[in-house]
Parts: sequence; structure tokens; C-alpha cells
Amino acid sequence: MNISVASKSNRLIFTVWLLANTLGFGLVGAGFHNFPLAFTFPPIISQLGGFRLEAAIVGFFFGFIPSLLVGFLQRLILRREWPLSRWWIVSVSVGVGLQHFLADGFENARDLSLAVLLSGLLVGVIQWRLLRPHLPSSAGWIVASGLGWSVGWLIGIAILHNTGLLYRPWVPGLDGQTHGILGLAAGLAYSLSTGLFWMWTLRRQLKA
Repeated sequence: MNISVASKSNRLIFTVWLLANTLGFGLVGAGFHNFPLAFTFPPIISQLGGFRLEAAIVGFFFGFIPSLLVGFLQRLILRREWPLSRWWIVSVSVGVGLQHFLADGFENARDLSLAVLLSGLLVGVIQWRLLRPHLPSSAGWIVASGLGWSVGWLIGIAILHNTGLLYRPWVPGLDGQTHGILGLAAGLAYSLSTGLFWMWTLRRQLKA
């Protein structure tokens, strides 16, 4: 393929990647949390040093299930270059689920940085292992994915903190605004970081 044509094609894919992740995370967060759920967190039966186990488990599934859509969109786009495993779809859900697990379990914790950093690292490592068979120089994805993921969620948390939304009581079916803001910020930063790494990788392949 002509290098000029390939570059234009890659820029188009970068734009699609940016939109898919930003809107995907935003819509999943806002849409799912606005859905009229028929349940609330179950009664707290067991606590481990202040950790609300039942709330954490419910929170994990709150994050895991809707995020499958984002993972599906990512794999759909990346398969243009690499025949990625279906486990890629799950990788995003595991990261969002882990964040919810920790954040909802430690309900009174105001500093969510640890949950964000751990989930960002986990997503980066899982996706790197899935990329490695198809892209030998994929180690940089851990940094791109983990950095973009962590920065995005932290920016979203900072916005919620400054607007007072972070401390608003959680209400099933009425929390779409908060999670929509979080999703948009996370999706934008994550897609920029990983998208730039992807563009750099494809440019190297063209020059090789």
C-alpha cells in the first residue's frame, strides 16, 4: 500500500478509535446508571476491616457488564491490524469492574487513586499479553494503556470533586451524570494515549 494512502487510513482509524472509546465509556456510564434498576445494594453481612464485601461484588458487576460493549468496539477496530482474541473484550470489563469493586467496597474512601492505578496497570498488562503474539514491540502498550486509563479516571474524579458530585449519595437509576462524566474523561485520555501508541507502531511498520 502507498505510504501516503496508508497514513490517511491510519488517521481515519485513529479518529474512529478516539470516538468509539470516548463515546463508548461515556454512554455506557451514563446510560447504564440511569437504567431503572430493580435492586439496591444488599444488606451488609460481612465486613473486612471496613470493607463492604457485598457492595464491592455488586459494584464489580455494575462495572464489568456494561463495559463489555467498549471492549467489543475496541476489538472490532483493532482486528483491522491484528487478529486479537475475544479475551480482549473482557480485559476492559475487568479493569472497570476492579475499580468499582474497590471504590464501592471502601465506600467512605475519598481518595480513589489506588483503585484507578491498580485497574490501569491490570488492563495494560492483560492487553499487552493479548497483543504480544501479533506485535513483538507491544510492551509500550502497558505504559500507554495504563497511563491513559489512570490519567483519564483521575481527571474525571477531579472534575466530580470540584463540582461536588463525587460526594453525592449513590442512588440506583439516577447516577448517570456522575458516571457519564467519568466515562467521557477516561475514554478520551485512554483513547488518546493508546491511539498515539498505535499510530506510532503502524508508522514504524510502514517504514520497515
